[in-house]
Amino acid sequence: MSNTKWVNFTATVPEWAVTAMAEHALRYTEEAVKQDASKGEVSDVAALAAKAYRTGKSPHRRALLKLLAHAGMASPPRWVSWQEICDGLNINGSTASGVLGALTRDLKGHLPFERENVNGIASLRMHPKMANEILKLVEADAEATLRAAGE
Repeated sequence: MSNTKWVNFTATVPEWAVTAMAEHALRYTEEAVKQDASKGEVSDVAALAAKAYRTGKSPHRRALLKLLAHAGMASPPRWVSWQEICDGLNINGSTASGVLGALTRDLKGHLPFERENVNGIASLRMHPKMANEILKLVEADAEATLRAAGE
């Protein structure tokens, strides 16, 4: 989503402090996004979600975004391994790579999710705000399809 260097940070905290720590981290994330916006980076979550969801012709793109959005709504947002993506979309790694490459190209590198090697396994994770925007688009498409079928 930005040129900001992002890192994963893991800490062991008391269970009662998890929510406060997550909110604290979210405030820093939002501040980083605002700073990137002042540098001309893509920061409007809804606009990026719409561009990611609406561009491209591959049916796998929307399926990938939907899969990541559902995982992104977990608490905390869940990393989705490359194998889980391939299995969930019922595609091979080469096709999945093509979907990711086309999405990266179409969005000029401003992806609506993070990429990371988690325990040595390529994985993707979507922030809950982005996940919520993607799921709104999924729901709107489903409603439009039902309306069209009823006409």
